[in-house]
Amino acid sequence: MRFFFLPDKKNNFKFLSEELSELKIESKKWQKLWIKAKNALTKPIPAKFTVQEKAFAQLMSIKDNIEILYPESLSYKKAKVKFKRFLYKERTKHIILLIGEIILLPLSGLVTPIPGPNIIFYALVFFIILHWQAFRGINKLMKRNYKLIPDPLFDKWYHAIKQDSKTGLNDILKEIENNYRIKELNKILL
Repeated sequence: MRFFFLPDKKNNFKFLSEELSELKIESKKWQKLWIKAKNALTKPIPAKFTVQEKAFAQLMSIKDNIEILYPESLSYKKAKVKFKRFLYKERTKHIILLIGEIILLPLSGLVTPIPGPNIIFYALVFFIILHWQAFRGINKLMKRNYKLIPDPLFDKWYHAIKQDSKTGLNDILKEIENNYRIKELNKILL
């Protein structure tokens, strides 16, 4: 399966997946809670906040080779160091987020007297499950062998944002979306 390591407009690298599938949760109880939490949230959470976590979580179910495409102008060594540093940073971020969400979870009980579903509780459960799955995926990726592959199309994007170019960004993103079946890339990287 192919994954992508490319920067957003602010030059912060993101980890994306070709096709995002629904999260696979092993425990039936957690699966039911995930569905209930997802359905309780009235507005869907923007892709910008969940797509990277879902890509990491998807790594849990992959048995075959993992290919990660990156901008061609980065040397292999620089891309590998940048990616490893990125993984360590993301793992730390997910640990901190999980701790914060778990601390806040009991406090969500304070809003139970308010009629209607406890949206705060369901939002916290949603993010706890999402961040836990992403954390597990990051750990699995750090232990596995993966192939870093340079890509010229990502290089076009990389140079366009490096030069702070306003024109043509959407065209490059549409080209990437068409070539690699990534949806809503402009909402994620712009």
